[in-house]
Amino acid sequence: MSDYTKMDQLKTQVFASGDEAEAAGYAQFNRVPHLAVDVPDGYLTITAKMSDGRRITFAFLPYREGAPPSCVDVVYHDSGTHRLVNDNPLPTFDAVVFGGACRDLFHTRSPMLEGHDKPGIVCILMDNHDEQA
Repeated sequence: MSDYTKMDQLKTQVFASGDEAEAAGYAQFNRVPHLAVDVPDGYLTITAKMSDGRRITFAFLPYREGAPPSCVDVVYHDSGTHRLVNDNPLPTFDAVVFGGACRDLFHTRSPMLEGHDKPGIVCILMDNHDEQA
């Protein structure tokens, strides 16, 4: 699935602030240090580990082989809970989706969702409205 020959296209830059990242053409999120990554076409997973050992992955996935990624699957691996999917453990975790004015649109810790499954993967769709899956 992966084309390891494209790994030489993977470019990273560290910026002291989001303002610096934005000035270089990347998006800014909060005014803290940013690690910027030029993600090549095709499939790529970025994995991160915190100082206390917790892990999270960001899988960039195209709808078509060799195309730019159209979605990002995010998985938090160390919540301590999981469910079986095709006999394989899939980590589950809490998530919040914010809307305008930072109000919660979806929150897994909401009393309304008590007893329901928590997400195992959060998928961010990056396609344009006129693209087809």
